[in-house]
Amino acid sequence: LRTVPRNRKQLKNNLDEYRNVVSRMQELENKIAPIEARFSFLKDKEYSYEGEEEMDAKLTQLRPTWAEFQVNLDEAYTNVLKKEYNKMKSDMETSLEEFDKEINDSKDTFDKHAPKSIEKTDTTKAKSLIHEYKEIIKSCREREEDFKEGLVIFEIE
Repeated sequence: LRTVPRNRKQLKNNLDEYRNVVSRMQELENKIAPIEARFSFLKDKEYSYEGEEEMDAKLTQLRPTWAEFQVNLDEAYTNVLKKEYNKMKSDMETSLEEFDKEINDSKDTFDKHAPKSIEKTDTTKAKSLIHEYKEIIKSCREREEDFKEGLVIFEIE
C-alpha cells in the first residue's frame, strides 16, 4: 500500500485492499488474545517445546508489531493513497471538463458546417464531413468508456 499507484486501476486495487484490511481490523486483533492464552496455558503447565525461546520472543513482539502495523497502515493511507486519490481525482475532473468542452466545440462546429440543405451541398463533401464527425463521435465514445472507471473510483456523477 506504500507503493505509489501509477494509474487508476492500481489506485482502485490499493484502495480496495486498504478497505478490506480496515474492515477486518477488529477480526484480526481478536485473534491475538487466543494466541496469547494458548501460550500462557503452556507456560502455566510448565510445558517445554522446541523453539520455546524464539516463540516467546515472537509472542512478546506480537502486540507491538500489531500496533506498528496499524500505524503503518494509517501512514500508507494518509501519505500515499489519499494524496494520489486527490491528485488523480483532480486530474480526472480537469480531463472531464476538457472533454466536455471538446464535445461542445465539436457539436458547435458540426452544427455550423453540417450539410443541412440538399440544394447547397455537394454530396461527396457532405458524406466526407459526416464520416469525419462519425469518427470524432467514435473517438469520444471510446474516451467516455475510459472515464467510466474513474467516475466510479472518485464517486463523480
